[in-house]
Amino acid sequence: MLLQWTAQKDAPPLSSPLGWIKGRRMIMIEPDGDFPPIDRLYYENPSIRLGGFLAFALKEYEGDSPRFNLIPGESSYARAQHQHFDALGELSEFLRESHAEPYYYRGQTKRRRVTYRGRVETLARAFPHLSPLSVTFESLIPSYFRSLLEGETANWKGYSYPSSIDMIAPTVRAIARSDHEGLRELLGQFLMDLRLLAVNNLLIRQGSDPRGGLPERIPMTNITTELATLVSLSQHYEFGSCMIDITNDPDVAIWFASHSWSGVPTVIDGQYGVVYRFNADAINAALQKELLAETSAQLAIFNAGLLGLVDISHHSDAFGLRPLRQAGGSIMGLENSMALYILDVYGALEVFTFPLATVSGNESSRSKDDLAPEDDPLVKVFDVEFQKNAGPLTDVELAKVATEIGLSADDGGILQRARIQCLI
Repeated sequence: MLLQWTAQKDAPPLSSPLGWIKGRRMIMIEPDGDFPPIDRLYYENPSIRLGGFLAFALKEYEGDSPRFNLIPGESSYARAQHQHFDALGELSEFLRESHAEPYYYRGQTKRRRVTYRGRVETLARAFPHLSPLSVTFESLIPSYFRSLLEGETANWKGYSYPSSIDMIAPTVRAIARSDHEGLRELLGQFLMDLRLLAVNNLLIRQGSDPRGGLPERIPMTNITTELATLVSLSQHYEFGSCMIDITNDPDVAIWFASHSWSGVPTVIDGQYGVVYRFNADAINAALQKELLAETSAQLAIFNAGLLGLVDISHHSDAFGLRPLRQAGGSIMGLENSMALYILDVYGALEVFTFPLATVSGNESSRSKDDLAPEDDPLVKVFDVEFQKNAGPLTDVELAKVATEIGLSADDGGILQRARIQCLI
């Protein structure tokens, strides 16, 4: 999709996975392309650092298909550190000894890659032979977007993000039909946040200044805390999500890197497990530079939610045992190759691999019963039956949920109209 800045104050905002692109300078979209909308926006409006990197990377492929590889350990210009350990026991010891407060982890029994390939319009106009552009990177694609992957190549043609409320429709249905007071209160606050954002977007569209009192946001994004928390909570109970699970405990990551979800150790000759380590301080520093100083598209990218992290490990056990036991959190935006570029160039990502053949099953002190206890009350709230109905909320459903959560009929009407007009 081709995203370009225009001066149209009345153009509709573009919804991102967890946010809203809005403002007096809006975006026009060409409905074809193989990069996600936020990726396309960033490639068409590169920061100084990104522009220099692209020029360097593409120069290496003059006369060849323009491409660059962000896989740590495979590219001369990928800066993210990759370390291979001969045994999981050695990696486990290293991670525990080197753990520090800003570190978050993700363990997987398999490392994957993905390639995006599409036309970057501004680049193609200047250098026709450098189009289309291919980008290969570490595949940490959230489950919500995995249907867009075809083998190792993604297909974003014709894709448009649903509204924020429709993206978490199964979560809304599950909570609305439960009697869990804390979750219902959280959902109610999320809907009130949406109402406020809808009113502000409507005022912006009409050329007026938005009202004050915006809801609390995840640092360095325009994503509300309530929305990110709802996504992360339900994700920990196996709901599809536009974020990926992370943990602030290396022992938890070690378990996930060496066990199937059933709890059986994964011991396979010739294959490798992986632990990713994210540095939250480096992520915030990178976003501070990239979004507030470097690119002409900074406002739109900021409002879209390029990259952000939420930690739900501090919630009480009333919000479920899994987030506590898993020291859980989530990171958003990793369907964008640009997010992986930022993690790479600012030193916010490290990759550690090990042979699955070395797994004994004793490297982590955790067990399946510890991480997902059967007596967790939220298992009943986030019942698997709700996962099967991932379709958008109907107007009748939305009105009913709004009323049951405590919103007025007028508030429910505002949400319905805003969703139709793509304001939320």
